[in-house]
Amino acid sequence: MAHDNTIKTEELLRLLCHDLSNPLQILGMSLEVLEDRCPLELQKLVARMKRSTDSISQILNLVRELQAFYSGKKELKMEVVSIDAIIAENQFTFLEKMKEKNISLVYKKEQQDINSVVLAEYVSLSNNIFKNIISNAIKFSNPNSTITIDLKETANNIIVKISDQGIGIPEELLSNIFSYNKENSRPGTAGEKGTGFGMPLVKLFLDLYGVEVKVESQTSDFHPNNHGTSFELTFLKAA
Repeated sequence: MAHDNTIKTEELLRLLCHDLSNPLQILGMSLEVLEDRCPLELQKLVARMKRSTDSISQILNLVRELQAFYSGKKELKMEVVSIDAIIAENQFTFLEKMKEKNISLVYKKEQQDINSVVLAEYVSLSNNIFKNIISNAIKFSNPNSTITIDLKETANNIIVKISDQGIGIPEELLSNIFSYNKENSRPGTAGEKGTGFGMPLVKLFLDLYGVEVKVESQTSDFHPNNHGTSFELTFLKAA
């Protein structure tokens, strides 16, 4: 029975990817035309929409790649990825969400000359790992707070630590944060809703990369003056 369910799930994913690709392509082409014709004050909005459609297209392609990977038809393609580029993309993606809560995103390097390149896969690193972690940081942060991304290097690794000043994760949720089988979803500080699938996806891709992750959190209930959550990711440094 489990085998039959797996086949049905894989077939559903294949059909969804196929059926979503066509309208997405039409939307992208329409935005190309609109960008040339819309007033100047709308061009930034259209540019954001184009980048969003590009991201969705990349995610659909990644789903296909993962299907091929898990079926043994293809190997996961590891490549040299710039953490600087990943952070810049996410700063752009979440600009409006951060404005809504007046949240600042600060990116700091231990030394400015760090060559912050790692071995990973770009689309999943940006869309499935960093976007999930940063989105949660915004979701569970109060207005007028700061999210900090610290980067440092060792002889063999690049270490990225993403920290917020949010309400923190209760111990009963923290212990199961990466589990698909436990209820992890809860509303954000402004009532934002979630699915509970974000963190399990983060762990899935980090495991594929061989990246170690540590999560620490203190809740505002028990630590009113020093609360928040941090994710520390230890990547293999690219040569």
